Amino acid sequence: MSRLLSLIGMFVLLTLGACADPYRNLYEGAQHREGRVDQPIPARPSEQQVPYDEYKHEREKLQNHEH
Repeated sequence: MSRLLSLIGMFVLLTLGACADPYRNLYEGAQHREGRVDQPIPARPSEQQVPYDEYKHEREKLQNHEH
C-alpha cells in the first residue's frame, strides 16, 4: 500500500513540475496561435515578438515602478 502511495505521489510531483510556470505556457501558446492565424495586415518589422523571459522582466519592472 505504501508503494502505491509513493508511486501516486511521484506521479503528482512530476505532473505539477511540468506546469511550473503556467503564465509562460499561456504566453507562448498565444504566440504560437498568432503565428498560425492568417492576419489580414502583415505585422510590421518593429513589432517583433519577444521571448517570455524578456516580457516577464519588463512586466515586473513596470509593476515595481507603479508601487
